[in-house]
Amino acid sequence: MVIYMIISTIATYLYKLVKLTKGRDKVVNTLCVSELTDGVLGVLIEIKGDETCFTKLLGNKSKLLDRRICGIMLLYKHVRGNYAARILESKILSYEVELERNPNNMRARNKLEVLRKIYENIMVYDDPVKPALYILVCGSTKSIEENYNSVIDMLAVLGCKPKRKCLSVSFLKNNSGNIIQSLSSIIGSSLSWMEYVRMLGKILDGVKTVPIGHDLVLGKLVGLPLWDNRGAQHTLIVGPTGRGKTTLAVLVALLATLLYDVKAVLVDPKGDVWRFLKGTRLAKHVVVEDGYSYHHLIVSNLFSDSFHGIMVLDLAYLSENEKYIQLETILDTIFDVLRNNSVSSVLVIDEFWRIKNSDVVRRLVREGRSSNISLVLSSQQPSDYSSEVWNNISNVIMFGSVDDVYIRDVSRYSGVVYEDLDVLRRLGVGEALLRYQQAQRAIPFKILPIPITVKSQSIPGATHWGRVLRYG
Repeated sequence: MVIYMIISTIATYLYKLVKLTKGRDKVVNTLCVSELTDGVLGVLIEIKGDETCFTKLLGNKSKLLDRRICGIMLLYKHVRGNYAARILESKILSYEVELERNPNNMRARNKLEVLRKIYENIMVYDDPVKPALYILVCGSTKSIEENYNSVIDMLAVLGCKPKRKCLSVSFLKNNSGNIIQSLSSIIGSSLSWMEYVRMLGKILDGVKTVPIGHDLVLGKLVGLPLWDNRGAQHTLIVGPTGRGKTTLAVLVALLATLLYDVKAVLVDPKGDVWRFLKGTRLAKHVVVEDGYSYHHLIVSNLFSDSFHGIMVLDLAYLSENEKYIQLETILDTIFDVLRNNSVSSVLVIDEFWRIKNSDVVRRLVREGRSSNISLVLSSQQPSDYSSEVWNNISNVIMFGSVDDVYIRDVSRYSGVVYEDLDVLRRLGVGEALLRYQQAQRAIPFKILPIPITVKSQSIPGATHWGRVLRYG
């Protein structure tokens, strides 16, 4: 069922690739292609509803770095529940008959169990979605056929059953969210392909990552590492108001929960976060108010076996003085709970400047890694973080600004090179630089939109979430 969550989550985005200016359709040998730009042809490969293929391809991100693949997108369309139910009933019946003939057929038994769960979800909850994966292969007139065949062979090794689809410029434009742009207009041409691959390769080997965007240089997937074989990785987010810090923080917590089935706690002093998650069944909204001891409720929820999603702690109703006091107590409680838990967890703290001098923060930063608690800290200014925090951070995400003081502080605290500072001045809303641990250069990327269609019932206890629990 995890793959259905993945599909629902990342079905809405397409990586920035090439501007479809020409759009002239043609046939090269037996391939139906379109001219994307002068001398660049594209052919589309379609894979429909192949769970095994999706799992292997999305789980092995290095396959997506193939130089012949210049784009990938996941689309879905809703299927009427009664139509899907009839199909499932027929398949369930056939497997039941097979098991009557051969009770020891474990493959049929496992398939039957999965189909029954899907059928139950369709009957109780929302209509299902039918996913389709599209891979865009590019090349010149001479190389396009060879590139296409090579990608087909690679997909066959993964167990995929691809189909060739005539590439339509209108098809790509209609399904891309109008975020396709020319490579010549992309920022940061100085970041070479090999430099990019070396940096990305460091986070692909044994590291759990979540996709957070597509880079503005090559249009490839950008992943944020949260855990490696040594423990958790901490991430620092910095940027002016309105640039996308909160959006990114929510995205990280959401995808970490979906992809790795972890506990996530999102501390929200302003009350902005819930608007991103209120349409899902993946989060519990805890509104904290004055004059009530709610810590035992937080602890009981975090320890509960049914909690494998996001807990949003909303402090918007507290006074400024109360926020600081309550934040310290809450974080201390959360840390004690999470570090004694057997599973990995993510703790996101928005508006970090409010507690930057807290002793609890020092504990979290120092001990969180060994406790497998991945910290994501978000604030407006680089100076909001102490040197101790900066020294214990694995990944830094910097949003753009033209403010000289901000740029100077980014340079002072993060140590990014001059070329990256120049890129930082030209980034738009929703764009940022990501520098991995020990990397010399930062990667400019565009944040993926937060999915609004995430309604997974496969997470235990999800049916009880989505409501507001007001304490106080």
